[in-house]
Formats: sequence, C-alpha cells, structure tokens
Amino acid sequence: MRVNTRKTLDAWAVGRPRRTAESIWTDGQHIYSYRTCILAYPPPEECIYPGNGPVLNATVYSRTTTSKQCELVQWLVAHAAANVVYVYGMPEGCSATRVLQRAEEQRWRRVGGTPPSWNDDPAVVMPEAR
Repeated sequence: MRVNTRKTLDAWAVGRPRRTAESIWTDGQHIYSYRTCILAYPPPEECIYPGNGPVLNATVYSRTTTSKQCELVQWLVAHAAANVVYVYGMPEGCSATRVLQRAEEQRWRRVGGTPPSWNDDPAVVMPEAR
C-alpha cells in the first residue's frame, strides 16, 4: 500500500481530516479520490437502518482512483470491516451523500421494497447536479 493511502486511512480510522494530496484525502468521515467520494461512512446517529457499515464506491474511474479503491478493499479486509456495501455506476465527482443514498436504494431493492423519494424528505440535502 502506498504511504499516502495508508496515512489517509489511518487518519480516517480515527476521524481526523487529512489532505496532503488530491489523489486521496479524507474529511475524517469519508475518503475521496480527487473530488469523487470513494468511501462513505454514515455516523451512527445518521444510520437509516441498523448495521450500516462503510460504503465503497466501486465504480471504475481513472487508473489512480482504481488503485486507491483496491487499496481500500485490502485495508477493509485486513481490518475485518463488517457490512461493507459496494455501489457501482456513480458519476465522477459524486458526493458522500449520493454514495450513501445509492447504498440505501440498493438495500430497498434487495428486500423488494420501493426506496423513498429523496426529494420528499426536506431533511435530506441533495448534492448539486453534476
């Protein structure tokens, strides 16, 4: 694992922001590659359902971002992260909010329900359209 990725993951694991490079950085809660969220983690007080784990954006982007995503998977496996959810088909530049929404939509489809409309809930702030 590259040093910058490891240091970013170490900072993320303790909730500390770290941004020394654009290719991978964290705000302390989510991990980004350039401006795209590649790992989102809902805080316990915002969990929509019990057992939420990290949500990995596994959409293929550039060679650099794909390398970072692979390193994240290795780190999550090594640290026995439970309930990792993988999402695909996210646009470049997507926010953590959108990654978490996609994970919730996938969960609703798995149980055969209809996901709520995010626009119906005034408490949900939609990311700007890209």
